[in-house]
Amino acid sequence: MPNPIFHGSGLSGKGISVAVVDSGVQPDHPKVGKVHSGIHITLEEDQLRFSDDWEDRHGHGTACASVIKRFAPGIELYSIRIADDAATSSTQLIAEAIMWAVLQKIHIINVSLGSKGQKNLSRLEEACSIAYEAGTIIVAAESNDGMKCYPAAIDRVISVGSGGSSNAYEFGDDQMNRWRILAPATRRRVAWVGGGQAFLGGTSLAAARVSGSLALIKERNRRLKAEHIIEEFRRLAADHSAPAEKSSGSSETQSVAKLLGGSLASSRRAKSREENPAPSAKSPQMPRVISAASLAAQLPPISQAVLYPFSKEIHSLVRFRSLLPFKIVEVMDVLGHGQIGVDAGELLNIEQTGIKVTSKNTNSLQKGDGLILGHMDKLVQLRGPDTVGRLLTDALLHNLHVFSFDSLESYPSLLADAQKKGLKWVWPSLAHDQALLEEAYTVKDFPVNVPVLGVFGTRSQQGKFTVQMELRGRFLEAGYSVGQLGTEPHSALFGCDAVFPMGYGARLPFDWGKVIPYLRHQIQAICQYKTPEIIILGSQSGTIPRDPHLQSDCLCLNTLHFLLASRCDAVILCIEPNLDDEEVEYTKHTMHAIQYLGKASVIALACSNKVKNDRPANGAGRRGGFRFLDEAESFSICQQLETVYGKPVNCPAFPEGGRRLFDLVIEFFQKRSV
Repeated sequence: MPNPIFHGSGLSGKGISVAVVDSGVQPDHPKVGKVHSGIHITLEEDQLRFSDDWEDRHGHGTACASVIKRFAPGIELYSIRIADDAATSSTQLIAEAIMWAVLQKIHIINVSLGSKGQKNLSRLEEACSIAYEAGTIIVAAESNDGMKCYPAAIDRVISVGSGGSSNAYEFGDDQMNRWRILAPATRRRVAWVGGGQAFLGGTSLAAARVSGSLALIKERNRRLKAEHIIEEFRRLAADHSAPAEKSSGSSETQSVAKLLGGSLASSRRAKSREENPAPSAKSPQMPRVISAASLAAQLPPISQAVLYPFSKEIHSLVRFRSLLPFKIVEVMDVLGHGQIGVDAGELLNIEQTGIKVTSKNTNSLQKGDGLILGHMDKLVQLRGPDTVGRLLTDALLHNLHVFSFDSLESYPSLLADAQKKGLKWVWPSLAHDQALLEEAYTVKDFPVNVPVLGVFGTRSQQGKFTVQMELRGRFLEAGYSVGQLGTEPHSALFGCDAVFPMGYGARLPFDWGKVIPYLRHQIQAICQYKTPEIIILGSQSGTIPRDPHLQSDCLCLNTLHFLLASRCDAVILCIEPNLDDEEVEYTKHTMHAIQYLGKASVIALACSNKVKNDRPANGAGRRGGFRFLDEAESFSICQQLETVYGKPVNCPAFPEGGRRLFDLVIEFFQKRSV
């Protein structure tokens, strides 16, 4: 339950001063804001020198300051620069920085660095003691390598180690040391010098999170001493230690307010259905985003879904069912596919789901309140033109809402009957919004100042959407705010921030000449309104034509437009798990095209664990004309592919492969600012 003392308090750290002892702070950085004052302390020929040159030259101090300001945006920030351009300092300079802060009557000192030497340690211990007696709280980061460092190891200094939850906003404590707090050290997107940003982690940023949190508690009761603030912090953290529902919000301020009993954070599912706010009158040029809900003409209120048929696109609904706002209660398929009676998870080579595939029947439809209808054109060709009509008639009889991958416009009478019964039958479609298209041109230079990760491929059915959802899930689990533009027809069901259904059976209301500004506009709008820490998007089918002399619908023009519009910073390319010479050559050409046309870095390759069957009819893992690789076989193929392409290759179908892809994305953006 929320703590009633802090419920709805709107704490921001107002009136609390925090000094960042580090490499300095860049003033007026968009993620830092105003720096009230500061000082630069150096040691030259054993003589202390003081100056007002406290601005950051390295980036580390600015990063820590930005994290503190996320938690407590209302604090009065001070910069104490003691580290040189290489981010190195000394025990004596840390002591002098603490003394300067005490003389300025600063409430909290954040020291996200430390010394392992004994020289001048007594002076540092004395400074920490004076700070404690004066009521100044010192928060210091422990060493990332586990070795003792100072001031974190000094008595009555709040030391921060790596631990707590993988969620970036949850904390833990050390039962053996009342002055020690554990905080997540996961890599996060933080401010950097030059107005840029970078992905960084470690105890330095963990300490900054704690400093920001303590500033909120200090604001509530300024008379509390360090040990009492720790006790209050522990109590609040313990009250809210249960895993929180994943949220699409990116603000640490929201999460800490929730820790303190506030009600600012909302659930991911509720958030995903909200309409984006209209631009203010003062900023008419800010882009508008068409939400997933509006693209689907408002998603039907399905809570118990029946799926049909068990096709490629439907597979991802089962695979990532934990990210859906409804429960899958039944999966139906066509007789003759060899899937009836088998657990859906077994067919996907994942864990058992408890959902057995059944044939299309009335009993299955009665189990749900909604029908998710996949692409039906091939079934129509096999079973006759009224195949969909009969199914929709059954859905109407059982009062089912319907989300169809294909348009239902050719069934006007059934649509009218469904509307009379209060049922919602919808399909993904883009509204022909001429005003939005015109706006896309007027705001075309609106900045996208967050990392954009693209997922492209060399063929269809390579699991591109699987890669996107695997990474999205891992980012959300780690506490990141994720923006996403989906191109699959069912992207709206997963709560993507914008949907551009350009894949199989796409029906776009405008010509391809308007696609690039339209897509760019949507990415800009996601960036503006959601302020995510990363944007994930993915394309369809292949990226470049295998043969430019083939018919026009094989020329991959849609994907090339998407590549040019998305302007990805990094790309994961999905490839075939084989070493055929022709396939290798084409894959290399695709990598070059992404690099030169899209101006993006291909940082990793992903391959499926599904290959053409080359074993006897009763071979393990055989399903129709393909089979699933086991983890050892998949790992071996990935190693061979790495040698050929000179890039990391992983299979996200296995947890270790998904984790490696996630780490590669983080590492790439950690090395560069966007």
